[in-house]
Amino acid sequence: MNQITNNLVSQAGQTQLSGIPNDTIQALNPIACVLLGPITQKLLYLGLQYHGVSSGPIAWMAWSFITASASMALAAGLAKLIYTRGPCYEFPTI
Repeated sequence: MNQITNNLVSQAGQTQLSGIPNDTIQALNPIACVLLGPITQKLLYLGLQYHGVSSGPIAWMAWSFITASASMALAAGLAKLIYTRGPCYEFPTI
């Protein structure tokens, strides 16, 4: 989880932020988890129960790991897109 946050903070440091510090993403992460976590769980549980799918805690943990892995892969792909576009191209500022 820390690697995902570090990737996003590094990406934010390379973009134009209009005066917003790039560490703001670290403050938004817990807020998003608190707000979106219960909403997602309720919608997911209701959707699966509606379709007759029942799964145990190990399956939920596996799906959570898959989702976190996919988000890290998305962050890596987004970093590649940011670093290969102008004006920095392959040489981002340090």
